[in-house]
Amino acid sequence: MMMSGDLQSQLSAGLHPVLQQALTLAIAANPQEKTPGRYALQGDTIFMNVMQFATQSPEQKKAELHQQYIDIQVLLSGEERILFGMTDSARQCEERHAEDDYQLCNHIA
Repeated sequence: MMMSGDLQSQLSAGLHPVLQQALTLAIAANPQEKTPGRYALQGDTIFMNVMQFATQSPEQKKAELHQQYIDIQVLLSGEERILFGMTDSARQCEERHAEDDYQLCNHIA
C-alpha cells in the first residue's frame, strides 16, 4: 500500500489504529532532532530509523521490499520522489536479508 501527503492529513485519514499509533509515536519522538540511528518507539514492535542521505535518481536506487515490518517513509527536509509497485512486481532481486527484513531489487515492473 502506498499513501502520500502531509502527516497531519494522514493522522486524520482513517488509518488503521496501529499505523496511526506508529505515525503519532514517530512524530512525538521529534525525528528532525535526532542523529541518524535506530530508535525504539514501542520495543521491537514499532521503531524508527533516522537516516540522512543525498537524494538519487531512480536509475541509481534499488527498490526495497519488506515482509515482517511496514516501512513508513517520512521526508523531514528537501525533496524526494518515491516510486513504488504493486505486489509481486519486483524484478532482478538480490538475496533477502531476513534478520534485517529487507530485500533490494533492481527493477519494478
